[in-house]
Amino acid sequence: MPRFVHLLDRLIDIGLIAALTFTVLAFGAVEEWARALGQTVIWLVFAAWVVKLIWSPRPPARQAGRGTLLGGRVRLSGLELPALMFVVVLLLQLVPLPPKLVGAISPRTAEIYATTLPAYGTESPTFAGMPRWLQGEAEPLAGEVPALPPDPDAVASAFPAEWFDVSHASWRPLSLTPSDTRRALWVMLAHMALFVVAFHRFDRRDGRSLPVVTLTLLAGVLAAVGILQYLTADGLIYWFRRGGQHFGFGPFVNANHFAGWMELALPLAAAMTLTHWFRPPPDRRDRPFPAGAVLFGFVTVLGLSAFALAQSRGGALSLLAACSFAFLLYAVRGRLRWQTLVLGLIPVILAVGLAAWIDFAGVAERYGTLADVGEQRSLRTRVDFSKRALQIAGDFPVLGSGLGTFQEIHYLYTPGTSSQELSHAHNDYAQLAAETGVLGMAAALWALAVLLIRGVIGGLLRRPGPSTWVGAAAGIGVLSLLLHSFMDFNLQIYSNSLLFVFLCALLMREAAESSS
Repeated sequence: MPRFVHLLDRLIDIGLIAALTFTVLAFGAVEEWARALGQTVIWLVFAAWVVKLIWSPRPPARQAGRGTLLGGRVRLSGLELPALMFVVVLLLQLVPLPPKLVGAISPRTAEIYATTLPAYGTESPTFAGMPRWLQGEAEPLAGEVPALPPDPDAVASAFPAEWFDVSHASWRPLSLTPSDTRRALWVMLAHMALFVVAFHRFDRRDGRSLPVVTLTLLAGVLAAVGILQYLTADGLIYWFRRGGQHFGFGPFVNANHFAGWMELALPLAAAMTLTHWFRPPPDRRDRPFPAGAVLFGFVTVLGLSAFALAQSRGGALSLLAACSFAFLLYAVRGRLRWQTLVLGLIPVILAVGLAAWIDFAGVAERYGTLADVGEQRSLRTRVDFSKRALQIAGDFPVLGSGLGTFQEIHYLYTPGTSSQELSHAHNDYAQLAAETGVLGMAAALWALAVLLIRGVIGGLLRRPGPSTWVGAAAGIGVLSLLLHSFMDFNLQIYSNSLLFVFLCALLMREAAESSS
């Protein structure tokens, strides 16, 4: 039995590392095939964890108590209730409801259905008069005049018929595009499965070394690839694929998303450097320059250089703010050692020097725009996107328009635009409010409060040292990406959201161990 359980542990470790590694290498898993493979691996890992849960020996009675289930086999993180509430919100968005109830909960949704679906709300709806373009048929030939919806001013864009599942026309869900919400629900459930497995698997600090070391080394590889591509690939990802209209970096089509992934991984590299440098002499074998510290220090310098070359101003500001918060917290509590501060500044200085040597003009010009950030078109555009998302949230206040529907619902607020122009609101919080309403935001803010108080701040308040630096680094990375989400949509990039959830699991596990 113990041998079988040990084998399952190895399979779980390999599966988690494979999912985190594959998704980032596969262009950040922004394409459907990569997301599907990533989710398949996650569910296989979850199945292995369930088998281990069934076959593992019963833990000692002292481990079973408050905050545990199944006799101590399952431990609660504190995020279960808000996660359950959020899933219930998504299920409510997908349940077909009678027209009167739809109108009572979301008048704007009922209005859209009434102006888009012929005879919506009647006892015997008919679709005989439905225009061809609303049935998903070909557009009219040149010179022909297409039939218009009943109220073209209220509905700026037509929705393909398959989104509405017209066979159940009299009862409609609150989600305007149920297929997108179902897809988003599956993604959310897979992320929850990853969290549960990581939370229970890495229950000791020494057991977390394998995934942390792997992620740190992966960050070094991505940084090296990104820098080489920056110098030689002329915008091609992996030297063969055009990144599109965005400035790509490494395996990512958008350099901002490369920066988002690095925000999570680079603090881990710095923490591993400090851990190996300050390791007690018996473990270091009296070596003046431990090899681990040199290796992880090199990865930190290389990663910070690539991070600077990616020229993500939002990412740089977010990571700087998160690090400043951590240092301030340490200073206030008298736990900031000057040796740690010096060792932390050396990689930053070396990285800035390397990035300046590679492309001083480009880096200086890009970051120099922060001096007049209020005049930047990029910022004004993002503010406009956020305002649009908040306008949608005001029109769908209770349960939103449906998770995953923003790319389509924004048509109603921006006539004439294409889905490529605004697939995301560039503000994860505003978009979540638009898609899930007050109830969804309440669940998200509840989870966020638990994560920040128990995980991030709780981790930073622990005395810094070799046994806690990785937890503090995870907290800095999570806080940085949460700040960056006010200006971008990294949490909707599959590889970045997976790594974010994984680090959240490590944070919450450490918080649970510290409180026990």
